[in-house]
Amino acid sequence: MKLRKLLIFLYTGVFVLILYSEGYAQRTLTTQAEVEQFASERIDYASGILTITGPGITDLTLLAELEGINGTLNITNTSLTNLDGLWFLRNVDNLNINNNNNLSDFMALYILFNDPNSIWMIYSITGNLVNPTKSEIIAGGSSAFDGFLTFYTQTEVNTFNANTKAISGSLLFDSNFNGVDEIYDLSKFTNLKYVGGLEVNYTTALTSLSALNNLKAISNDLFIRYNEALTDASALSSITFVGGNISVETETDLNFIFNFSSVPGDLYISAPNINMLSNITSVGRNLDINGLTTMTNLDALSNITTVPENLWIQGTALTNINGLSNISSIGGNLILWETSSLLNLDGLSGLTTLGGALIINNQKPYQYASITTNFLADLDGLSNLTSVGIFNTSYDYRGLESYYANHTIVIQNNDALDNYCGLNSLFSSGTVGSGTISISNNLYNPIVQEISDGTVCLPRTRVTVTTSPPGLDVIVEGQTYVGPKKLSWLNGTSHSLFTPYYNDNDTSRTTYSFQNWSDGGGWYHSVTTPAMPTTYAANFSLYQPVGVDISIQNKRLIGNELFFDIYLKSNSNACYLGDADLVLDYNRALFTNPTLEKVYGNGESFCTFVPSIQNQTNNINTQNNYYNYTTTEIRDWGNYSPVISVRYPLTYLATESDFNTQVAKIDNSQNVHRLGRFKITGFNSSAGSTNLIWSDLVGVYSTYVKSLLFTGASYYTPFYAAIANTISPPVISADIRVFLEGPYNSTLNELSSSINSSLPLISPYPED
Repeated sequence: MKLRKLLIFLYTGVFVLILYSEGYAQRTLTTQAEVEQFASERIDYASGILTITGPGITDLTLLAELEGINGTLNITNTSLTNLDGLWFLRNVDNLNINNNNNLSDFMALYILFNDPNSIWMIYSITGNLVNPTKSEIIAGGSSAFDGFLTFYTQTEVNTFNANTKAISGSLLFDSNFNGVDEIYDLSKFTNLKYVGGLEVNYTTALTSLSALNNLKAISNDLFIRYNEALTDASALSSITFVGGNISVETETDLNFIFNFSSVPGDLYISAPNINMLSNITSVGRNLDINGLTTMTNLDALSNITTVPENLWIQGTALTNINGLSNISSIGGNLILWETSSLLNLDGLSGLTTLGGALIINNQKPYQYASITTNFLADLDGLSNLTSVGIFNTSYDYRGLESYYANHTIVIQNNDALDNYCGLNSLFSSGTVGSGTISISNNLYNPIVQEISDGTVCLPRTRVTVTTSPPGLDVIVEGQTYVGPKKLSWLNGTSHSLFTPYYNDNDTSRTTYSFQNWSDGGGWYHSVTTPAMPTTYAANFSLYQPVGVDISIQNKRLIGNELFFDIYLKSNSNACYLGDADLVLDYNRALFTNPTLEKVYGNGESFCTFVPSIQNQTNNINTQNNYYNYTTTEIRDWGNYSPVISVRYPLTYLATESDFNTQVAKIDNSQNVHRLGRFKITGFNSSAGSTNLIWSDLVGVYSTYVKSLLFTGASYYTPFYAAIANTISPPVISADIRVFLEGPYNSTLNELSSSINSSLPLISPYPED
């Protein structure tokens, strides 16, 4: 109870202090262990009589949070040599320091005796090795700094009083972010035993914290974050108490171990390993471990039995989490994130209650793009889980809360996961929160009913459906995938396999034609799931195309506009024109704010394309369709290239007649198949060449042409072909790929290869 005091002024002029209490407390500490236990209770103001006595007591450092005693403090018959730990004691009613044979240093009492209110304190200092008076204690100065300190430069650090043993507030070392006078030496702090908080953040020249090896206690937070040169934090092993949150964020091993067992607040570690936590037995709120790039286990957490709030584990090197096996309850969420090497969840077999959501997401982090798969195949480790709640939003989830608020279970992006039997007991007889359940992008993605009724416990077989060469499309149960595709099917069930007859690859710009399935099945067929893992491969051969020449002709400059025509010509068989991108280049220095446009004349386009079956109506329709679906732009690929894009205008052709009358047929006739007339505006010079040529960009941004091929059920799809032959101007070489073959297979009528070579050409340019 709080001690009450009554001050009475007697007529004699003497102040008399009368003390009384309600439930007046008495406590005696006789061993060093009892002193440390008292310190762990984090009492800042005590009431009653506190007695510290006994030869085994040698250190009061951990009492640094004690600020006042409404009553009496007795320190007698100890082995103390100093009173370090009482630096910030500000008021005591009665102070007795007697018969401590080794005690000679009273500097820790400076703040107490220098306080104006100390005139009311009754004190006795006798029988010690040294027995100073109040004025001598004040004259001796303070070994503590009362306040907060922040240092950004080495020059500032060098001004610190090296005799300081304690700082009441936080001590912060940070970068000045200009690379000049960066902090590199903390030797001024070698006597420091206590701080209110410690932060070492973003330094670039500091390699060691060895100067802090006498630091024993931190009353609030400890943050060591992103110090790029720091490799030695072994001095932190001397700390025996941290009263707040701990955050260690580093990309290197700092070579230290925490020598205390309890973290009252959040514990956040982002480091290559967590060996530093091997002595930790309890966490006050959240346990957040991530960035484990080399550590394969969580054995350092094996002493922890409960997590009051949230547990987040993230580490691409983790193969097992057996270090969590003693945890029986988690008050908030359990998040396993980017644990791509994790083989199983057996380390969670002791977990029975989860107050928040269950999140298992193995999405591949961008910084580990080389990771192509993960290994978690079952959830058996969750078989003892009896209850799960709803997502706890009380923590900083680095943006995840916006995705998973109101969720109960999220299981995503686990390439090998097809066994959910470990959740059957939870769903069939346990308590499942009312939030959303999201199971997606795993090898197998059951619905809730399949989990609760035990369907997920039936035997399954892992199946791979692929193509040879890989990277082509396969269609399984009506769903299109890029092979290889891994699947998990119930034993004995039937499934359909299909692949497009033609398959193209956008990266290599090549096309393949179907040959056969590895199991001997037809182009479209069904298979029955075997008992053993198996692979079904669709085999393809490279489709042999022929080239198309594309030429720039009839160039003419009129005013500030450059006019030109684009012609196409096949090298042998006919091309049935689908999509195309025609990429040009020009002398940019001679143009200001250029634009690329189509040119129209006399009410009709300059396109001269014709279909296989020609008449005036068919020809005009074909020409208008293709030219109208041709677009122009100056595309920003780093050098603002003019691009003419042709897109096949018809998405569906019901009959062969439709194809023959509406699709442009490009044969080997010279100067006949003109796409149209175009112009680039903005020419700004009376001298110099416009240098209009085909662009030498390669890959995705190069010129290509596709031909239509028949793909069944009256569908025609544009496909890639081989690179065209290089031809000297006026037909400019380009990276041109085009399919040149009739749209129907050999069982259908061949299309006519003739073309009217006497089509009229419109006057090449408008009147000057």
